[in-house]
Amino acid sequence: MRTLEHLQDTAVRWLKERGYRYLSIPPDSDRRNGKFVSRLYGLFCHKTAATCAGLGWIGKNGLVINETYGSKLSWTTVLTDAPFEPDSPITESRCGECDLCVRYCPSGAIKGQNWTVESPFNEIVCYEHCRSLKRDLKGFQEKPNCGLCVNICPYSRGNKTKRTLKSTHHDVLV
Repeated sequence: MRTLEHLQDTAVRWLKERGYRYLSIPPDSDRRNGKFVSRLYGLFCHKTAATCAGLGWIGKNGLVINETYGSKLSWTTVLTDAPFEPDSPITESRCGECDLCVRYCPSGAIKGQNWTVESPFNEIVCYEHCRSLKRDLKGFQEKPNCGLCVNICPYSRGNKTKRTLKSTHHDVLV
C-alpha cells in the first residue's frame, strides 16, 4: 500500500510543480473519514477510471483485469486538467468464454456475465455471497473475500493464452 501511496504522491507533486489542478482519490482501502474526498467514495469508482484510461477491463470476477498483471492490482486515481494524450478506453470485457473464476468461486458469488460499458449496472458479482463465511471441506470457516478468483485468472497467472482451460481441477493447476 505504501508503494501505491508513494506513486500517487509523486504524480501529485509532478502536477503541482507544473501548475496543473488535480484531485487525488486514495485507494478504497485508505478511507479518510472526515476529509472532502471521503464524500466521493460512493460516487467515484477506480474501476471506471481504469477502464476509461485503457488500463484494463472489468472481469467476470468484478475486478479490473490488466493485460500484464491480471487482477492482482490495487488502484488509486489522480484526476487532472493536465494536457495528456488520451488513451483508448476499454469498453468491454476481454474474458471471452473463460469461466474459471465462476466455476471455482467457493461461494458461488460470480455470475459469469461479461461486462460492457453499455451495461455498467449488470450485477457481475453478488458481493453478499462473496463476503459470507463458508466452511471448507475440513469444517474450518474460510475468510470472506478469499481471492481465489484473482489467483485462478489466467491473466493474473501470466497465462494469457490459456483462457480456455479444461474443466477438471487438475487441468487448472497445470
